[in-house]
Amino acid sequence: MKGMLIKDFCILKLQKNAVLVLLAMCVVFFMKSPTYIVNLFPMYGFLLVLGTLTYDEFDRGYSFLFTLPVSRRGYVKEKYVFGLLFCGGIWILSVLISLIYVWITKEIPIDDALMVNYAVSIILVLVFMGTSIPVQLKYGNEKGRLAVVAIGVGGFAVIVGGIQLGKVFDIEMTAALQRVEKMGAGTVSVIGCIVSVILIVISYKISVRIMEKKEF
Repeated sequence: MKGMLIKDFCILKLQKNAVLVLLAMCVVFFMKSPTYIVNLFPMYGFLLVLGTLTYDEFDRGYSFLFTLPVSRRGYVKEKYVFGLLFCGGIWILSVLISLIYVWITKEIPIDDALMVNYAVSIILVLVFMGTSIPVQLKYGNEKGRLAVVAIGVGGFAVIVGGIQLGKVFDIEMTAALQRVEKMGAGTVSVIGCIVSVILIVISYKISVRIMEKKEF
């Protein structure tokens, strides 16, 4: 697995332009709100992780890759470990930058609401990871991209639809969000971690099954 991890980090080095665009976008959003970087930076980072899957598939890369001492299960495991390490590292870095900025500028209070925001951001990344990797492995580069976009659009549609339903049934969404904040960052983090771990485990098993049935 160590060799595979090194390979994927080397692939990221080849995506310098994408990384620079990512940094530029994060700077722009960071100037609007110090929490934006925590919400967006890890998510964009995971898109770079998906790019390593595209690279492996390119020009019948899987056919060569599995002539090496790499099992299909080991390959899938490495992708999840790589995603967790890379996105987790980006999340920690963005949280530290955001906290330092907030502490210096005093623009917003460092309270439970801010901590809940941080916790939710990494939970969303894990959910996106758990849904996107199996889809990418199942449908390949082109169809996989469309499917991932569909997942993102579908998730956005669900959120918007939920807000609209809340208005129809006279449910105050602000009050609902406040109740979540009152649960505290610790409670939200624990619940989110449990749900995320279950999702990642299920996603991993599905991905392994997909790879074991895949023909190259």
